[in-house]
Amino acid sequence: MLRLSQGLAELPHVRHGFTTRKGGVSMGSLATLNLARRPGETDEALVENWRRAVDAVGLSGAPVAIVNQVHGHAVADGDAPRGPLDPLADADAVVVTKPGVVAAIRVADCVPVLLAAPGGVAAVHAGWRGTVERIVPIAVQVLCARTRCRPSDVVAAVGPCISVEAYEVGDEVLDRVSALGPGLTRGRHADLKAANALLLRECGVEQVDVLAGCTSGDPAFFSHRRDRGDTGRQAALIGLVP
Repeated sequence: MLRLSQGLAELPHVRHGFTTRKGGVSMGSLATLNLARRPGETDEALVENWRRAVDAVGLSGAPVAIVNQVHGHAVADGDAPRGPLDPLADADAVVVTKPGVVAAIRVADCVPVLLAAPGGVAAVHAGWRGTVERIVPIAVQVLCARTRCRPSDVVAAVGPCISVEAYEVGDEVLDRVSALGPGLTRGRHADLKAANALLLRECGVEQVDVLAGCTSGDPAFFSHRRDRGDTGRQAALIGLVP
């Protein structure tokens, strides 16, 4: 059900996980661990799937703080969560400093990034627009401000997403991703995983764990591009041990 970051797993005060599509109760094209409202999904299935996901990361019963993802660069405060079916705000990252609360975002090809600092965690959703608008460095800045730490104190994990080989894009995406740094495009393809890892290091995060896996190529994951939109969402979850 979960893919883990070695760096985050070594932090005793943190629990985390990047879910796959396995281990839930959803049916059809959403089978089985869908974690987002989609056509044909029921709230009952979502509640059960989220319960299983939170249990799997080792924070059973913890409330979930999520946002309504809009492919921007806003960061929300997740310390007063309303549950996995009630987004806190239009944003693409959520920071939590309260132990026993899970910060989470949902993806199906975009880049999931998890951050942990002494006293706080964050979950970040980075599509191509969020990547070029530097949502990940912005989330690092907010997390550091909230926890009074330095970027070098942050441990980051870039989770499974669409690979450069599977991500053919148009001129606008190529131009804007290329502007972030060398080697982030190959022909008509953009490497969002490498782009976000680069942005993390540039903003001062020294420990960056980049997980293998292509959501488009691996049937263990939901993929918006591969499945032409008829698919569910996996999630990235992180929280402080209470």
